[in-house]
Amino acid sequence: TYQTAWLKCYYPVEFICALLNNRINDISQIKKYMAYAKAQGYQVLAPCINQSRDEFRVQNGAIRFGLGGIRNIGVAVVKQIVEERERNGEFADMTDFFERTVEFLNKRMIENLIKSGAFDCFGRTRADMLQRYLDEYNDVVESKKRHATGQMSLFDMMPELKNDTRPTHEQIPELPKQMLYTFENEVLGLYMTGSPLDDYDKVASQYHFDFSTKITAPYVPDGAPDGEKVYPKVEKRQVVTGGILRDIRVVIGKDNNKMGFAVLEDQFDSIEVSIYGVNYERYKDKFVTDAFVVIKGGLSEAREGYKIVIREIIDPNSDESKKKAIAEADHTPTKPNVTLWLKMEERNEEIFSKVCDVLDQYQGDIPVKIKIEGKAYTLDQKVRKCAGIEYELAGLLGEKCVVFFEK
Repeated sequence: TYQTAWLKCYYPVEFICALLNNRINDISQIKKYMAYAKAQGYQVLAPCINQSRDEFRVQNGAIRFGLGGIRNIGVAVVKQIVEERERNGEFADMTDFFERTVEFLNKRMIENLIKSGAFDCFGRTRADMLQRYLDEYNDVVESKKRHATGQMSLFDMMPELKNDTRPTHEQIPELPKQMLYTFENEVLGLYMTGSPLDDYDKVASQYHFDFSTKITAPYVPDGAPDGEKVYPKVEKRQVVTGGILRDIRVVIGKDNNKMGFAVLEDQFDSIEVSIYGVNYERYKDKFVTDAFVVIKGGLSEAREGYKIVIREIIDPNSDESKKKAIAEADHTPTKPNVTLWLKMEERNEEIFSKVCDVLDQYQGDIPVKIKIEGKAYTLDQKVRKCAGIEYELAGLLGEKCVVFFEK
């Protein structure tokens, strides 16, 4: 134990590399220790076909990602690639790489190497490589077959006519940043060149987040005998927050309505989220894995910790959201004629009293009208539009009986 602590203290980067190499086939463990390294301020270098070895290594005080840590590559194949590079020099481009390693590669490996950024040293966009690698790979395979069967081309018979210059083409523009980050997370288990959460603070400010998982994260109380974590006491309420959706599951309930379940990750921790029925159908296009979203919903206790029941999902990168943000930044005056309409099928004094109590808690400048047994009344209260009032009134009257109507 003392020796281990001494190594971690005086050789921290080498120590982390040793941990990573000891767990190189477990992408979840790699993700954990990489996150730890970044949190400690150590630089993590992306995998590179001309710089990386089969294992993680220390390079100029930073951690260079090992090619063996890329999903579905395999340490045995990577060792062959590294041995070829050390024998005959660095790879000049993708065609040179294929010509020298085609015997022990397959298409899935190549695709994952591109997605990881291992071929970025060739100066091409990943979009271009993903689009064209198959043709380049097949050309090399066919050339190898011709040589193996003794088929000679004019250029083979007259080497002086052969031009070693690779054909050039106009590159395909790079993929959107969010897609690049998703690919990296898919094959490396972490974001390397950036993260969908890079804009978290900006989006949080724009949409006025009032919740983060830092509030609900478990902790070890002072004096806890076994170091057992407990969850803090948090008030049930309507919240606005955001993060990346993970581990999405969709099931069909007894009433044939679909329900979605996922984990929302932000900068601090993660929390369970769920979405039901009408809301699922309304937002299912945005309820997708690896999407960075803003959500509005009800925070409540769950079997383990807390969960959020989603009522609204916003894509902060959509054109509509960006236009709204620009309008708000420019202080564009927008004062639509809005009225809150409520509906009660039959008179019920108890429910009406509770409705008035809710209205009093959300004072604003929007007038309120209620239709009771088909007859409309204007109430004295004026309210503000927010998820909280919609959620509470829908619990009393039903979701279809609460409408912010805009002329």
